[in-house]
Amino acid sequence: MKPHNQETFRSVLLKSRKLITQGAYREAFDVIIDQPTKTVKELFNKIGLLVDVGFILRDEKILKYGIYLLEKHKEEIAIVPEYAPLVNYNLANQYFNMAALYSYHDDYQQYYKRSELSAARDYYLAVLNHNLLTENLKRK
Repeated sequence: MKPHNQETFRSVLLKSRKLITQGAYREAFDVIIDQPTKTVKELFNKIGLLVDVGFILRDEKILKYGIYLLEKHKEEIAIVPEYAPLVNYNLANQYFNMAALYSYHDDYQQYYKRSELSAARDYYLAVLNHNLLTENLKRK
């Protein structure tokens, strides 16, 4: 039996999302970071929240952790057929976010790191070559 005071992942996720809408990004991160996941959907949602927070805060460590989780659990997430192209799409976006993040350090030169852009391109191509691409994702 689950302890009464333990929050469900869904309630923690909703609490984090609410904090984001209030502009409390660091607090949203603190709420979700140590929350364990039990399903592919929970893992994917946790990573998505970390990605959002990391980019908004321009925090390279959070973004890299989101990339790490996506790459580490890519095969687990891709077990759900409709998630397979989404994993690559999110990885592509994350690598592009990393490249964009580097440009914030020097707004005049707009320096982009080639390794991140190359990884983003490769993951975008993987999405386009996926046979289970949904209509919604095709439009993006």
